[in-house]
Amino acid sequence: MKEYRGKSVHEGIAFGSVCFFDRGYTDIVRVDTAYPQIEIKRFETAVTKTVLELQELCEKAGLLVGDEKAEIFEMQKMIALDDLLAEDVKKYILDNSCNAEYALSKAANDYTARISLLEDELLRARNEDCLDVFRKILKHMSNDEAEEPVLKQPVILLATDISPGETINLDKEKVLAIVLLGGSEYSHTAILAKSLDIPCIVQTDVICPANLHGKEAGVDGKEGLFYVEPTEEIITELKEKQRQIRKRLQNLQNMVGLESRTKDGRLIRVFANIETPDDLPKVKEQDAEGIGLFRTEFLYLSRSIYPEEEEQFAVYRDVIAGMEGRPVIIRTLDIGADKTVPYLSYVKEDNPAMGMRGIRLCLAQKQLFLIQLKALLRASSYGNVSIMFPMISSVWEIQTVNELILEAKKILTEEGKNFGNPKMGIMIETPAAVVIAEELAEYADFFSIGTNDLTQYTLAADRTNPAMDIYTNPYHEAVLRLIEMTVKSGHKKGIPVGICGDLAADLTMTELFIRLGVDELSIPAGKVLSLRKKIRSLDCTEKKGKGK
Repeated sequence: MKEYRGKSVHEGIAFGSVCFFDRGYTDIVRVDTAYPQIEIKRFETAVTKTVLELQELCEKAGLLVGDEKAEIFEMQKMIALDDLLAEDVKKYILDNSCNAEYALSKAANDYTARISLLEDELLRARNEDCLDVFRKILKHMSNDEAEEPVLKQPVILLATDISPGETINLDKEKVLAIVLLGGSEYSHTAILAKSLDIPCIVQTDVICPANLHGKEAGVDGKEGLFYVEPTEEIITELKEKQRQIRKRLQNLQNMVGLESRTKDGRLIRVFANIETPDDLPKVKEQDAEGIGLFRTEFLYLSRSIYPEEEEQFAVYRDVIAGMEGRPVIIRTLDIGADKTVPYLSYVKEDNPAMGMRGIRLCLAQKQLFLIQLKALLRASSYGNVSIMFPMISSVWEIQTVNELILEAKKILTEEGKNFGNPKMGIMIETPAAVVIAEELAEYADFFSIGTNDLTQYTLAADRTNPAMDIYTNPYHEAVLRLIEMTVKSGHKKGIPVGICGDLAADLTMTELFIRLGVDELSIPAGKVLSLRKKIRSLDCTEKKGKGK
């Protein structure tokens, strides 16, 4: 038996044969050229293809692991489109009359070297994303298909490293665990492995990984241990740990059917976020009290034409009916210049997060927005439905939305189609919305705080920019105060307030949110029972200060 140690990324126990994936690297050779402009064009074309590839990965990741994790690929797009990188490559080509591949390799070395000098490990870990982008550009310059892991049976995947794109493309049913020789616990590959619920360890001290291919092994994800040809004693020990994990998960099943109520009697609604209708079985299995955020973007992405009313109506109706009377909150289209679709017209924006996105884009494309509103209104007659509008930051926006809803109802009446009367909610995602929350409450039946955007807009820190990671702090006192202000404003006007951002799933924040008066927490479906257990363990009768 051989025992190897690494750093834990995601717990879990796995047994299976080892599949060693070796991407292989080709030396980049300098080739002199008399036509530097042709080389520059080759580079620019490869960048365009890389951006398109990353957009496809972003859309796939959004469906598999959610919008927040999908922003990994939005960040990689920013690297590919970095003007400084492009200038360095073009300058090297012109100054040295060399091929684009060689110029990119030189510029990439300088680019990653600057990041490697940073002291913060979180930032240094982003080097992997840079290298991944550069590999993609090189691939498109050579028109070669990059080798990716091809798995024919369930295996423990062993590799020096795998990229975020390779990770999101893995067949989850055939990956028992991931063991990397390199990598970082803070890397985007690690984040994706965790989101996909795959046991994973990094920086494992394997010397000759190719020699382990095909051998039987065991992985202890929590302890960061990798056993090759484990002894019966180790196998027994790992099976016992596996049993304990399953027991813990089974104990969570005891939460099914119980109220999410604190010991002192405070009832909190625990809802689930979903990306597509495929998430519905998980929502019901985890006994969520409703759907607090149904993202509708999947209907619009990865297609060449706008989804028609009947298609949208059928999807919304099936999800609503599937929840069998439990509340369903559906968010209207929330895309923009950072997540574009080919059938909508855009003006290129230097800072898409501050531009045409969410409700702004919908109000600019009113006829297309009316199609979604009509589909939602029709579907609302099939259950307990609320419609939620993203990126509202002024009263006139919600007034305009209400006018369009009246127009949609008038059209449906003329067409002889039935429709319901759903509740209307506003996402609180900007400091402006917090400041005028009392005025906005006059037009809403509820508020839902989107902590991801609220954090970036409050702290002026772009959450897709890796250099801003140390500034994008959702636990910042300013963010917490804005949450408290929103709750007070909503309650003053008699409407409930929930949280549907990533912060809602942080169990270390649950007690604070309850003390602040939050009525609802909407989180990934797989975390519902853990949150319910946490809520039921709390007694919030005594006042305590804010903060984490």
